[in-house]
Amino acid sequence: MTLKPGAKSSPKLNIDWLKSQTKKVQKEVLETLTTLSEPEAQALIWSWSFWARQDQLPPLGHWTSWMMLGGRNLLAIETGTGWEVVQFTTAELTGTRHYRLSGLLRGAYGSDAAMVPSVPAGASFCVIDKSLTPLDIRPENLPEHLSLRYGPGGLPPDSYGWRTGRHALRRFAVRCLRPVNLKAVGGAGADIHISWVRRSRVGGDDFNAFEVPLGETTERYRVRLSVGEKVFF
Repeated sequence: MTLKPGAKSSPKLNIDWLKSQTKKVQKEVLETLTTLSEPEAQALIWSWSFWARQDQLPPLGHWTSWMMLGGRNLLAIETGTGWEVVQFTTAELTGTRHYRLSGLLRGAYGSDAAMVPSVPAGASFCVIDKSLTPLDIRPENLPEHLSLRYGPGGLPPDSYGWRTGRHALRRFAVRCLRPVNLKAVGGAGADIHISWVRRSRVGGDDFNAFEVPLGETTERYRVRLSVGEKVFF
């Protein structure tokens, strides 16, 4: 949308900004809004950035990245090989109950083993927020099977929306984390030196440390070298 010269500047058009404009500018903007298509008008109705006050809008800058790294904006998506935990920085409303997520951080919290190139439309997902009550059991103390009664938080446990089931646990939370930053130096007749950086579930956020502490009893790796479909070792 292009506004005429003379309008007060704003980082994003919204209703609070519109109230601060002159009658002439307000009329021009409202006339422009009447030309929106029906899907665009529906999206505008549910657009928080349009209806929010200025003090309710997010600040400028890349603050969303810090919030994501702090553990916010979590989703669990069923991929067919397990549940991958994904984080995102931005959720853009594209239609009624439809969002486009961007700034993705995939394989969070050691769920990279469940990553696949793509998931089919309609895949199950769960928003991980304060409405979920974590089990008061340490991961290493979990049994192989767990009987759970679960349901919508807004309904009592004896209502029709609740279910009881016995579930086998895959213990992703106690599996060793895959190393990262794989590098190969050399080649063309010379020896190839392969290196990587290990990850840890214990003290891994110390960015000043030369190496993260070992979070396992022993340190061993399985290395597989392949070119295409040919596996050398």
